[in-house]
Amino acid sequence: VYNQFAADGAMWLSHHDEALTAYRELVKKYPGEPQYAERLAKMARSLGSQDIKLYEESAAAWISLAKVYPTSHTFPTQAGEVYAEMSDFK
Repeated sequence: VYNQFAADGAMWLSHHDEALTAYRELVKKYPGEPQYAERLAKMARSLGSQDIKLYEESAAAWISLAKVYPTSHTFPTQAGEVYAEMSDFK
């Protein structure tokens, strides 16, 4: 619970590097939990214009969720949107 609070708090305070690190740790600990992976993917996507690797990380997070939840069409769609943004950025 503390890790989630730290991640959310860092995000609200606009400490993006701290929030990304905290969400990465949560996703690593709980790989099938969409709550953490979605937050990581959304945050990485929003910062992707600063570093293209964050777009890649965002797409990878969506793809990993799509593998865990294959009946959900949302996760592959989100990954596709990130890939489209990546091509616009290049």
